Amino acid sequence: MKNPIAKASFPCSTATSAHFAGKSKPGQQRFCSEVRGCFLLLRMDFQTKKMMPGEPDHKKPYQHDGVIAVATGFFNGQALIAERFEAMFVWNEARNYEATLPMVAISCAALSDAMNDLSTGEHKFAKFEGSWVQDIYNVHIQLLTTLKQTKPARYHSTMEMIFTKASVLQDSTMTGDLAIPTIGDNIPIWNNWTQLRPVGSNYGFRVSLMLNQRNPFGRRSAVPALHQTGFLHMREHPSVQSRFCLSCSRLRFSLCTMSGRRSEPEDSDYDDKEQGEEGEDEPGSKEERPAKCCKGTQVKVPTPPTEITYNINFFSVSYMSKLGKKPQPKGSAIVKLLNNIVFTRFERKVLAKFCTLAKIMVAPEDGEVAVKFQAPRHILNYVALDDEDAYQHMVAAALRSQNPAVNLALSCSDDMSSKSDVKEQKAAAKKKAGKKTKVPSENDISPVNAEINVKIALLRTKYTCHNNDGSDFCWVSPEDGKHVVLGHPHFNMWAAAWAHGTSDEETPPNHAIFSNTVRPVASQHPAPIAQPYEPQLTLIPPGMNIGPQMPITPFCIIVNLDNTIAEKFAANGYRTTAAFRFIELKDLPLINFSQARLLSCEKRFRSGQ
Repeated sequence: MKNPIAKASFPCSTATSAHFAGKSKPGQQRFCSEVRGCFLLLRMDFQTKKMMPGEPDHKKPYQHDGVIAVATGFFNGQALIAERFEAMFVWNEARNYEATLPMVAISCAALSDAMNDLSTGEHKFAKFEGSWVQDIYNVHIQLLTTLKQTKPARYHSTMEMIFTKASVLQDSTMTGDLAIPTIGDNIPIWNNWTQLRPVGSNYGFRVSLMLNQRNPFGRRSAVPALHQTGFLHMREHPSVQSRFCLSCSRLRFSLCTMSGRRSEPEDSDYDDKEQGEEGEDEPGSKEERPAKCCKGTQVKVPTPPTEITYNINFFSVSYMSKLGKKPQPKGSAIVKLLNNIVFTRFERKVLAKFCTLAKIMVAPEDGEVAVKFQAPRHILNYVALDDEDAYQHMVAAALRSQNPAVNLALSCSDDMSSKSDVKEQKAAAKKKAGKKTKVPSENDISPVNAEINVKIALLRTKYTCHNNDGSDFCWVSPEDGKHVVLGHPHFNMWAAAWAHGTSDEETPPNHAIFSNTVRPVASQHPAPIAQPYEPQLTLIPPGMNIGPQMPITPFCIIVNLDNTIAEKFAANGYRTTAAFRFIELKDLPLINFSQARLLSCEKRFRSGQ
């Protein structure tokens, strides 16, 4: 059998990249995404009678391990596609990230094309062109769209599961309520042909996929797609293992049994190139040889990222001005991040930790929090961290040490700091309320106030009022003998004027408060009690409706009153019934009504007859 080698290069159009970003902008810059060296393990359960090895579950095809494994390349690749186009991810109702529809579709199309090559039994050089999987991509776009419309709950749970497993976030720096799912902070797997054995099955395959978009804006739109019925059907092949050449950008497949013994290649063109790689797939091999390219040149495996420890201290603006005096921070925390994350990702992590330290629920806006850094032994003074250049300088300085570490000083405005210190403010207010005031001693009183206090004591002793009129101190006017009530303002003003020589003990100062006015309490008398108001009774009661206006004579005929009553009304100037509502009962005797007629008239009007 020939040694299978396939080249995987995948173009992406402008429309597809705009679909990833979630919006399309005119003149959008081109991007080149690249997923390298990411070894993917697909587990296939062959023990069920319903499916063949590697055949997908038709009830949940999009939850297959192969789809998740290929989608991992969006997070673990060098280009960090998911991080650079983070806006394409959205929240669901459970406040969790979901994988996007094009992302799942493009993963399926790429995996489908690779597995179709394996299922033919012939493995040779073949380009992975996006135009070949365009139809598969469109099929999965329609399938996912239909699934979203008909079964939204299953769609959202599937997308959330794909994102969670593909991102493989292992970030323990964020805890508590502020811990939210994030993107692109995982460690790429740079494994030099290391064997990955399948778990729980006798069959398995490992795919290392490279998406090298050398022509990102090709004529035709091609993006990965998920699952075509039976596209993972392996026809009972033994486990398929692949190697990825970092130099020539080729995806290399080879068949081997579970014992680790590989099948001999039938292509003589690659016999010499493969002889130096025999035995390298065993994880327990004693001699680890460097990876070789298909052209025979050795490839240098990239260095894995380094973890940097960030010591975060939270200060206020007033504290930041005293950094030379080493003030005590309001809060401290430790965050460990990789050196290969971008500046925006780093800034988001630091601000999330700041929200935890400052006890605020709303993230601060741009410019509200100032960040300064200091690298031990390399950068002694604090330097502002406000752009990408400063961030790269900080990372480079930290990597010079054997144990990379950076000190971060975060400062915010005093208003924001005061809002975050709610508990401290309550404790300070409680302490202030419980503080007792000290009685001033004689030594604490100034000499000027001491003289005034002595004179106030003399005035209070002399002008004590012994009358039971409700006042303790009074000054009796020598002119009319009336009392003037003395209070604290009177004594203070009198003693001050006496100290300055403008008055004496007998004569108060010339001021309006010492005018010859009698005390209000002694002079005023209570007002007379108001007499109760008697309601006035009218001929027509207030609750009755007024009928139509008519002359009095026809009215008396209608209500069966005597003509004498009509004559009495007419003699006193009443012509129509409109005047009845203004006639009071006490006025009827004045019209010379007899007692019997008065009662008859009142009865008729009261009864409404």
